[in-house]
Amino acid sequence: MVGKSKNFVAAISTIISGTWGILFLIFPLFFFILTTEAFVLPKQILIAFAVLFSLLLFASQTFAEKKVRFLQTFLDLPVFIFVLCLLLSTFVSVDRVNSIIFFIPLLLLGISYFIIT
Repeated sequence: MVGKSKNFVAAISTIISGTWGILFLIFPLFFFILTTEAFVLPKQILIAFAVLFSLLLFASQTFAEKKVRFLQTFLDLPVFIFVLCLLLSTFVSVDRVNSIIFFIPLLLLGISYFIIT
């Protein structure tokens, strides 16, 4: 039973790494002409799907291990503070709607940093 769990966790980790590797390879070439903005919006959607898929895999990996593991690097605190400052500036902005729309991709990139590390 323990061997199956370790194999499952290793497979999940490989899938997460492969997902981000494929994302980094296709990201510059990804566009979709049926949207109002052919270059930026599809890339934001692609990142959102990659982050949500990685979060789902990370959750299943956490349940399989029955413990939460986070690696700590020297960039964790600066990235967290940066995302927190973006969140605060979003809510004190004059134009909150546009500010929230532009904050969401940056939040997803902040989350992806913590998933990748």
